[in-house]
Amino acid sequence: MTPVLKYFYSKLATWIKKNYRFTFIILSILGSVIVYLINENFLGNINIEENLLNFLQILFPIIILWALFGPSLIRNENTYIIKGDEKMDVGKFSEALIYYEKAFSLNPVDYIYARIANAKTSLNDFKGAINICKEGIKVNPNNSNLFHLCGVAQSHLGAFKEASKSYSKAIDLNSNEQEVYTYSAELKTSLGDHIGAIEDLNKAIRRCKIKPYGESWEIFTVYCARGKAKQAANDFEGAIKDFDKSIEVADTEIVAYVFNHRGFLKAKMEDFEGAIKDFDKGIWNLMQLKGKRNISYSLDAVKKMESDLYCNRADVKKKLGANQEALSDYDNAIQTCPTYVKAFNNRGLLKAKMEDFEGAIKDYTRAIQIDPELVQSYNNRGRLNIKLELMQEGVNDFYKVIELSPNAPQGYRGIGDAKKRLGDLKGACENWEKASKLGDQDASKFFKEQCQ
Repeated sequence: MTPVLKYFYSKLATWIKKNYRFTFIILSILGSVIVYLINENFLGNINIEENLLNFLQILFPIIILWALFGPSLIRNENTYIIKGDEKMDVGKFSEALIYYEKAFSLNPVDYIYARIANAKTSLNDFKGAINICKEGIKVNPNNSNLFHLCGVAQSHLGAFKEASKSYSKAIDLNSNEQEVYTYSAELKTSLGDHIGAIEDLNKAIRRCKIKPYGESWEIFTVYCARGKAKQAANDFEGAIKDFDKSIEVADTEIVAYVFNHRGFLKAKMEDFEGAIKDFDKGIWNLMQLKGKRNISYSLDAVKKMESDLYCNRADVKKKLGANQEALSDYDNAIQTCPTYVKAFNNRGLLKAKMEDFEGAIKDYTRAIQIDPELVQSYNNRGRLNIKLELMQEGVNDFYKVIELSPNAPQGYRGIGDAKKRLGDLKGACENWEKASKLGDQDASKFFKEQCQ
């Protein structure tokens, strides 16, 4: 079967699954018409037994009536499960949970426990999801999906050891489940076990069932996850190859996420032209997505990703010296998402470079207003205040850096620089020494040159 035929076949199968009643009605009407035409000899002399024709004439109307009214008359757990699944597909998790609980009241089996747990996790009721998973495991201790869902909820609550045990148990029960390996890998990445994460994702890729053309979400997700794990392990070339592969197999509404990650890695590898091209593609993808009426992503999520793409592209343009273009991209990032602190902080750095010091101070201040614990913006504003001879304001910012991040050297180094400008060499040396012990090379150099 050609890729095009596979694509149309998969789309047709998906449509039939979602519109099964309508499909039954259309096929039954078509069958009734054909039987009538045969019976009246409109299609020529087709030899079919009269009893069979009579049977078909009765059967097709019955199928139509069943498709119209049958499911509403038969109230078993499957009816509610189907309705719950439909609500989950469109993001109506509260309504889905109601249907699943109705199904559960009719037949409390393990796979309904799993659906309830999934709905609760989607509603951020992680403790409720864990409790329902544990109850379901008592009913069927061999249900790998319940252990998997329990691990997902535990990860969200920061219970990483418990989550790891749940994922391991799920894998023991069903070693062919690629999704469990993917979640296990994400957990290992968050714990710094990048090698273990990559090994899990290698297994996930081997277990991925390549779906018909246009239906390859699973393998797209796994390649993205392995790319992120390799990025965390500083294997940038390997990460880019995985992102390349995820884009190659993707037939999703949005691949801007991958273009953003791949562009960021190319920038780190100083392939600035390639990075800008990826950010361009990501922004274009989001522009197309926002024009659609029915998408699987919230508009806020799309705007946040668009803002990050603009910001990352601006960072690259700033490195290339295209300051006005970079400034325009930062402006677009902030216009798209007015609470995006990274854009305010980085635009402040650019404005300081362009000697728009007042504008830079305003951007750092706005970033701090949005996120009062943003150490980077306090540090940047403090350094600029010192440069502008606003010593007290600068020192206050550096004390805030120390308060928020006691083991970061920037605050001590900044206070040391301020005290040096004020003629307090002893105070400067004390702070430079502290910064030096915390790993600041410049502070160490100043301390050796001026304090020993």
